[in-house]
Amino acid sequence: MGNGVIFNSSALISGCRFDISMDESYFYPVEPSAMIHNHADYELHMIKSGNYSFEINSNPVRLGEGSILLISPNSYHNTAAPDNDRSKDYCFRFDHSCHEKEKCVFSTAMEGINGALVLDGCGYAIGLAEEVFLEYKRKQLDYQKCMDHLIYMIMLYILRRIVDIVPQKEGSDVQHHADENRTTAIDVFFALNHMYDIHSKDLAKYLNLSVRQLDRVIRKHYDMTFKQKLTEIRIFAAKRLLLESSLPVNVISERVGYNSVENFSSSFSRKTGHTPSSFRKKNSTGSCNP
Repeated sequence: MGNGVIFNSSALISGCRFDISMDESYFYPVEPSAMIHNHADYELHMIKSGNYSFEINSNPVRLGEGSILLISPNSYHNTAAPDNDRSKDYCFRFDHSCHEKEKCVFSTAMEGINGALVLDGCGYAIGLAEEVFLEYKRKQLDYQKCMDHLIYMIMLYILRRIVDIVPQKEGSDVQHHADENRTTAIDVFFALNHMYDIHSKDLAKYLNLSVRQLDRVIRKHYDMTFKQKLTEIRIFAAKRLLLESSLPVNVISERVGYNSVENFSSSFSRKTGHTPSSFRKKNSTGSCNP
């Protein structure tokens, strides 16, 4: 990113304050750099066009049009490298603080991100990012207030996507009920890690439980095993990608955590009664409900 901050904004969402800063790289072309660095803020990349390559904690990440990349604090990464001059990436940094007695669900979700999180099918938020860019360039009446509002909408969209990857229980109160706090933590863990090779021992460590205790908790709250819960969330995420993006099935398979497209297709068919391709085709024509 560039050196000089051009625009600062803040957004208060569900008791959590987000302080956003935009530097030259958001508004003016900058040269990509292979230099690996880290910092104490979150870094957000929104790909409007083209493809970009990143290296995050020594892991390669490649993003295409309509994708959003959220890099967590203190993660080593390089500056986005575009495929060509027509590629466009809107990038800004932010930090957050929660002033409630107990952390809100947004704050819990943000702090659960380890390294990076990729969201696909984010054309709406990227359209808002384009409007932020245009407002700054035009500098019309009250453009700064308009930019604040647009940035608020971007943050709200992204936060909702993070916590809504897994459906939440109706009427839950995560700030006042211990059971709901625990299920929220479980949901956040699965939402942010289902694309990786995770096991019950990883979630048990995250919750400071034994594997046997974890098994009882998941069966109590979800009436399923860890593996069944993981499959449910992977299929839920796959449905969203099939309906909201044009990514090929093999890429979606990798994005939701399967080591082969054959395993993904078999699991998807068992859960939905459709192959991934037929599910996408039927839903795109409105002839089948998700």
